[in-house]
Amino acid sequence: MLDYLITPEELQSLKFYRKRRSIPNKEHPGDTKKDSKCTAPSRRDDELKASIRLSGRVFVVGSIVLTIVDRLRLRLHRLSKPRFWSGLGVRIPLSLSILLLLHRFLHQVVVRLQGKLQQSPGEPSPRILHSLRNTLLSPITPSTAAALSGVALISIPSKNARLTISIYVFTKTVEYLSNALLVSDRAPWWFGSWTVFPFALAQLFRGLIDGDESIPFIYRKALMSFPTSYMDHVQGHAMVPRMADVARLQFPTFQSTIVFPRKELASDGMKAVFREAHPAIRHLSCAISHPKSVSCAGAWASYSLRQFQKNAGVFSVFYSILFLSNFGSFRGSILTAISGLIYKTIRTSSFTTFAVATSWSALCLCQRVLPKRLLGPQIFYFSGFLGGLTALVDRTQSHFLFLDATRSALLSWCRKKRRPGYLRRIPSPEILLFMASIATLNILYDLQPKSVTSKGAKELIEILRGPRRPAEGASRVSPARQPCAIAINERELKPA
Repeated sequence: MLDYLITPEELQSLKFYRKRRSIPNKEHPGDTKKDSKCTAPSRRDDELKASIRLSGRVFVVGSIVLTIVDRLRLRLHRLSKPRFWSGLGVRIPLSLSILLLLHRFLHQVVVRLQGKLQQSPGEPSPRILHSLRNTLLSPITPSTAAALSGVALISIPSKNARLTISIYVFTKTVEYLSNALLVSDRAPWWFGSWTVFPFALAQLFRGLIDGDESIPFIYRKALMSFPTSYMDHVQGHAMVPRMADVARLQFPTFQSTIVFPRKELASDGMKAVFREAHPAIRHLSCAISHPKSVSCAGAWASYSLRQFQKNAGVFSVFYSILFLSNFGSFRGSILTAISGLIYKTIRTSSFTTFAVATSWSALCLCQRVLPKRLLGPQIFYFSGFLGGLTALVDRTQSHFLFLDATRSALLSWCRKKRRPGYLRRIPSPEILLFMASIATLNILYDLQPKSVTSKGAKELIEILRGPRRPAEGASRVSPARQPCAIAINERELKPA
């Protein structure tokens, strides 16, 4: 039983410490050899015991930390204490410990099975058994089998927490997939993480119009900066959600209440803005987004000039902090580093400014160009997509912005009230997404280890897989310290 709590090395250290403490004054020269022998473990540490031991420690440490966090949260918000089983300090650490234990167990079992199959020569067998043998000997079989451990995520009670974890792992997997394409030189020059930003901004823009509360505050504030620059914040925040009702009416022609005082075009909430709209404006989208400016191009240019200065100040501070944190690596070329910092600030500020301005200006463009039957609620997706194409300006620098916007857009799409029918029929789609992401991440680590650029992700994969145990009788060297029993190709094989 003690083997499941401490390692043999720790047990020998405890025995040695106890012996030294119990006989402090009876040392003689021959004790050093005995002490050196006692420090070495007397038996091989079993992999299953090591997995159970580590998962238990993860549960204990996670339970203590999350219990403290939960107590502080309840005290700050003055909430009642939940049941022991429903608290943060039980289910989340339990899910992590089960995930670690199952992942190690499944991966090591398949690796051992592959080693046994490699030792036994292929004998004539039925076709089904032959195909099963080839499947088990595939280099991606351990990774696929270990991904079944993702079912442990279901023990987390909050569906929003499970969804957030699944989407985060999914976006990291997509990032490493794009890295694998770039490493293999199979991707075109324009390919990168920026290609997902137009779709992300399309969902965020539509969610803003629909009044989705799951959109983060920073994206809501950034997208609202265009209409609030032409009206006060109260009117702007009250006006934007009404654009969905206007879109259902296919953007009727605007007639100013100044020129036609008896004309009633909108509800009481929109009359205040329409009274301030310029009489020369003919389109309803222009009257809502920039009521005091007649020209759409002029509104786009004036907003871009004003907002660029604000964004440049924010990103200059951000990149300066990053520069100072890595100042030691730029000592030899400080001028080059400073010029690169200015270049990054200009590109990122231009991209963020043009993305918001183009998304709103595209509404005016669509109402001018497209026929009226196409001006439905889906036009907000198209406008946001056009605004997201400006990410090409900063396609190599704002990698973190692209991925964060993608996570927020996926959360907004999954949490919206009207979900697709096929998504509602799938049981626990977030669990399936998590399992598929783990499988893809493991396969990428096997086949393209250079695509996993994060050191933290590599260490986490190594912890989930456990210590390497080469298959007996098999001469191999696994790429990037991965414990798969089969090498990727013959060039990586080395004599034992």
